Amino acid sequence: KFTCSDEMLNKIWQIAGHTFELNSREFYLDGIKRDRWVWSGDSYQCYFTDRYYAFEKETAKRTIIAFAGKEKITQHINTINDYTFYWIISVYDYYVATGDKDFVKQMLPRMQEYLDFCISRLDEDGLVVARENDWIYIDWAELDKTGPLCAEQMLLMRSIEVFCRCADLIGQKHDEYIKRAESLKETINEKFWDEEKGAYIDGFTSGERNVTRHANIFAVLFDIATETQKESIIQKVFLNEKIPPITTPYFKFYELEAICQSGQYEDVLQKIKAYWGEMVEAGATSFWEEFKCGTPWQEQLSM
Repeated sequence: KFTCSDEMLNKIWQIAGHTFELNSREFYLDGIKRDRWVWSGDSYQCYFTDRYYAFEKETAKRTIIAFAGKEKITQHINTINDYTFYWIISVYDYYVATGDKDFVKQMLPRMQEYLDFCISRLDEDGLVVARENDWIYIDWAELDKTGPLCAEQMLLMRSIEVFCRCADLIGQKHDEYIKRAESLKETINEKFWDEEKGAYIDGFTSGERNVTRHANIFAVLFDIATETQKESIIQKVFLNEKIPPITTPYFKFYELEAICQSGQYEDVLQKIKAYWGEMVEAGATSFWEEFKCGTPWQEQLSM
């Protein structure tokens, strides 16, 4: 439960909780009014929310098992590259929350199958690229997806790291994966860090060297950036109004966590009140897939 002296925060909590409950069924759904379907990226955030809201861990466990599937792997989970990575990461996060080592042991072979599937589709530089029937998503945002997308590489690196941690838990060693993660981190910093901009760019193929918040958020959350780079990201990305804002609650989740880790607590509070608060003022009774602050609500109904 949560309550405070700020009535707007109370309303945000209540509506957020109601939204979560609507989507907590046999599995976690992504939207009770829209898709009404299980999407790995959306479910991944539900696992976190549940730990603070209800800790009804069996729903999380069922959802993770459902995404694992049974057949030979021929495509990404939900056909989305990032959603496969979130699934791999979710097994380790579930262990951190529950201490359920038996579940890790149960999931580890499938984690390795998915990881090997991902690795088999990398380019000659060892980077994630779109193959036939792949959807490089990350977020509803204008990202430079001309070639390898930085945020995808960061999710792959995190997936390899947590797979190795899970393997360690049950006494397995996978040095070849550890080396791949280390090599990938070097490649990310070599190809995507722009010293002049003081931030990670979306991609290098087009030559546009476009900076968005997404990869820079992951760089902080996954400790890919050095402390010096993190300081630069805070000033030149997180606190820079010229960088396009995040327009989905989905990626606001990661943005606020990254800003929290950088110690900008007052900024986090203001962003919550501004973004979700404006939805409340627009009459939301459950929170929406996407919301663009300052835009008339009638123009946002498609999402």
